Amino acid sequence: EFLEQHKTMFIADISPMPVVIRNTFALPDLKKSPFSVLLIYDKKLANRIKPKENSDNIILVLLKDKKVTDIKVIHNIQEAF
Repeated sequence: EFLEQHKTMFIADISPMPVVIRNTFALPDLKKSPFSVLLIYDKKLANRIKPKENSDNIILVLLKDKKVTDIKVIHNIQEAF
């Protein structure tokens, strides 16, 4: 409900994942997810939105009319709102 209430989507970068692992384990698990997941297969696209710092933080990509307006790195969900 959280994602829908906040008009957000979960995006997963699966570009570095080996195809066998992706197809055998990751995709079947993602299909069982109770929410939609947008998958990034393209390394070039994934690199465009990755932060320069290597972290496990949340990357928030803001869109307006299907165009990226801002990319923020946040440490917790409270920073998003």
